[in-house]
Amino acid sequence: MREIKKRDLFFVDSFTIGSSLGVKVALENDVPAVRRDIFLDNERSEDAIEKKLIKTIELAKEKGSAVAIGHSYPETVNVLKNSLPFFEKEVDFVTISEFF
Repeated sequence: MREIKKRDLFFVDSFTIGSSLGVKVALENDVPAVRRDIFLDNERSEDAIEKKLIKTIELAKEKGSAVAIGHSYPETVNVLKNSLPFFEKEVDFVTISEFF
């Protein structure tokens, strides 16, 4: 975290295990940090990814923001490419660096 702070970066916890201390340690070291809310493509089908994207949008509307992460799988890219123009009418999408 010291190196991240020195480089004026931020920490994104993919939160793949429930006992992750990444955000806690980052904040203790004055490093901006966030934990993902939704993992888009742990199931690698376009239908499942689209459902996760919809869940992300619902969560963002409910709590004001939501962080989704995923891989650059062809299925994920296709869903984002085809769905974002429609969903951008409902919420603002930002890059993670704009989140901070």
